[in-house]
Amino acid sequence: MQDAVVRETAALESELLILEEQRRQLLASKQCLEQHRQQVDSTHELTKKTIKEKIQAIHHNIDAKECELLDQIHKIEQAKQNQLEEQAEDLQTIQTALSSCIDVLDDTLEIADPYAFLEAAAGPNSQDR
Repeated sequence: MQDAVVRETAALESELLILEEQRRQLLASKQCLEQHRQQVDSTHELTKKTIKEKIQAIHHNIDAKECELLDQIHKIEQAKQNQLEEQAEDLQTIQTALSSCIDVLDDTLEIADPYAFLEAAAGPNSQDR
């Protein structure tokens, strides 16, 4: 009976040693997994920060390009406005000149003498002939 107790004790001690080894291996695995989790978290945070910085840089570039394009549009609008004002002034000048010509022609057509009309059409130098 004592042999059975000794064998049972030896078996239990052997199982305890196995369990202790497994516990040690599990703790080592747990530490390894914790380190790996920390590395993954660190990499995740770094990646997240990098992506955020890149997105901010893209937003900044888009804003800068938008300002540049708006400035170009404003300059084009101003140039077109100046062109239109110059064209309007030119048209006003032409209209004034045409009105003056029409008035002269109306006055000339009212002249009763057709020869006077021809002389007026020929210009002021025609009387010298």
